[in-house]
Amino acid sequence: MNWYKIANFQEDIDSADNLQACIDVLNQHNIEWQLVKFPNNSIIKLNAEGKVYIIPDPEYPQLEKPIDWIYSLSDMDLYNYAPISDDFWENIEEAVVYHGTIGENIETIQEEGLKTQNKTRGISNRSTGSAIFTSTDPYSTESYGDFIIEIDLDKMKQDGFTPSASKEEPIVEAEQRESIARRLGLENVDFKSELESEGIFDNTVIFYEDIPNKYLNIIRR
Repeated sequence: MNWYKIANFQEDIDSADNLQACIDVLNQHNIEWQLVKFPNNSIIKLNAEGKVYIIPDPEYPQLEKPIDWIYSLSDMDLYNYAPISDDFWENIEEAVVYHGTIGENIETIQEEGLKTQNKTRGISNRSTGSAIFTSTDPYSTESYGDFIIEIDLDKMKQDGFTPSASKEEPIVEAEQRESIARRLGLENVDFKSELESEGIFDNTVIFYEDIPNKYLNIIRR
């Protein structure tokens, strides 16, 4: 299909106002297409001149480039197309996470455990509020002090102590965008790597409640 035919197709598709009308136009123009189903929506994926396009909304049909469309999705759209459980403990994979600190904090931590703090953080985390930042990678905590604290997630879960926790919000959104891209058949799409330059990493886990000392193992580096 050349661009002239694409223009004619777009003119015809503009008159469609539902899924079946879109499909009829696609068939009339002999365009290869498929319906990609999402939890709350279905998207038409088509191939024109060897390039992939989508029609996200059959009621208001417009040809979109998949990546551009995925980038444009709002938070609410992301949850409609790629709902991700907010329950960190339901999807937990790590047995231990780590928190770095300086020596002057150790005595208090030994007595009281880890307390959430509302410290100044980077731009991406300035609205996080009171929290404990941890990592699944012990080496990534080295810059925070001479002590590393191992936090036993397995024991916490066994005890039924499951404080509110999550990955950083931009990482969650990136995972949703990647999930949508894979659903549309786009391979090797990586939205998370773009966040690393902003200091946002996939290995960060944020806790929004205090963690008692019974779940902590304090180690000097």
